[in-house]
Amino acid sequence: MPWGKVTGKAKFAEDYNAAINSGAKCCARNILMQRLLRIDTSIAEQLPGVEAVLTAKDIPGAKEFGVVVKKSGNSAVDRVRYLGDGVVIVAAQTKEIAEQALTCIKVEYEQLPVVSDPEEALKSDRTHYP
Repeated sequence: MPWGKVTGKAKFAEDYNAAINSGAKCCARNILMQRLLRIDTSIAEQLPGVEAVLTAKDIPGAKEFGVVVKKSGNSAVDRVRYLGDGVVIVAAQTKEIAEQALTCIKVEYEQLPVVSDPEEALKSDRTHYP
């Protein structure tokens, strides 16, 4: 049994101090069911101290994974499906620079219908998401 986790003595990634004070932040919008039309990261990429700005198109290979929940996305590819779905990842020399870079990113969306009621979802006249 993993007693370290039970007692709170186990170390997790965040518990280790890196030699450098780098920071990475994920741009996750508080919106749901929106189609991604355009992501402009050009201003964020030019900020001093920003090492990388990544979207799903920059991540090679499969964009989904899942052990418990199959086909969970690691980054929004064509649409945001849930509140907090990651859209852009910024790696910078400090967390403060990463946060500043996130404020410079412009994302355009198209609102998609949200079905939050199982009875509504089962209606035969309900169109499926594009």
